[in-house]
Amino acid sequence: MLPRSLPDRTEVQLLGIPDNALCLACWHHRREIVLEDEFHVLCVCPEYSKARRSLTAEAHISLDSSTDMLQLLSFTAASDKMDLVGCFLAKLRQTRRRLKLKFEQHQETILKHGFIYKRAAWKLRRKPVCRHGVMFTQIDSDGCKCMSEHSVPEDWRNAVFMPALNYEIKTIVAVPFLFEQYTRLGLLQSTARRLGW
Repeated sequence: MLPRSLPDRTEVQLLGIPDNALCLACWHHRREIVLEDEFHVLCVCPEYSKARRSLTAEAHISLDSSTDMLQLLSFTAASDKMDLVGCFLAKLRQTRRRLKLKFEQHQETILKHGFIYKRAAWKLRRKPVCRHGVMFTQIDSDGCKCMSEHSVPEDWRNAVFMPALNYEIKTIVAVPFLFEQYTRLGLLQSTARRLGW
């Protein structure tokens, strides 16, 4: 996925979590490394809290422990609560599908607009990129004006793309250059680290 979209692999392995069993929603939204097992999905994960609240209110049961989860899953077809459990599980499945589509869209956005990918492609086309992250059609002989306090829009006439923070996918992306919104790459990286990205 993205450069910091997943936690360090050794960190996950130390916790005994297989690569394909990490709760991506908990990592992406809260930077928590959690095993995505039945208990996590049914009883803990905030992404399913709406469906969980609906079930516990209607069925008058709690989902606070693995014992509660086993009791929920042991209802028989004859139980009057079985329909409620079926609706709950259907809502969980719908939410998981939405999350899957959302993360696939994030992946596409990163591959298309992610700064490190865009910069690499720009350099492969033998076009200049200054060390502050601006991609130019050509750089003036006296260099970029990224560190100049008195630069004017005319100094950036050959600037095409610049780095920017994308708060939804939690990474740095390349966006069309806008003089009024430009921030140097180093400052953006510092902000991203501070936010835990």
